[in-house]
Amino acid sequence: MTADELKQALQNADALLPTVTDVISADILSVEGRRAKVIGNFGVGYNNIDINAAKHKGWLSLTRRTF
Repeated sequence: MTADELKQALQNADALLPTVTDVISADILSVEGRRAKVIGNFGVGYNNIDINAAKHKGWLSLTRRTF
């Protein structure tokens, strides 16, 4: 998805489920009028998400472990 598509998704959806190829930058996370409450990464890891920006903007950061 493009940056504009990701921003629009954060404004129109309850959750965002990006793939590891979608870069979730500080710019995207700071979109005005955010509706989404959670970002759940589809894939292994989360290095495509700016975690520091997410924390600064009040996003809850969760990971799921597989046992």
